[in-house]
Amino acid sequence: MQTKVTTLLKDPFKRTVSALDFQSDDKKLASAHACLKFQSSDQSAETAGYIWNLENPNNPETVLRSPSPIVSLSFNNKTSVELIGGLYNGQVA
Repeated sequence: MQTKVTTLLKDPFKRTVSALDFQSDDKKLASAHACLKFQSSDQSAETAGYIWNLENPNNPETVLRSPSPIVSLSFNNKTSVELIGGLYNGQVA
């Protein structure tokens, strides 16, 4: 079995991805970025996540701003415009 790269999405801050979720109706991909090593993350690091439109992957469609890095996220299965995220500081957004 071979793998084929069809789209390359680039984070301008070169961080690791902590979570991805795909929304098939609108062909969107949400990405969260966080360092999950306890007490070793840089508190001044960029905390934004992104929603990418896979039909136009050059730039993120939406930037998800949060007070703390986004650790996990998921689109609502019934309402595709809703997204929930768990933050590193324990909050849900």
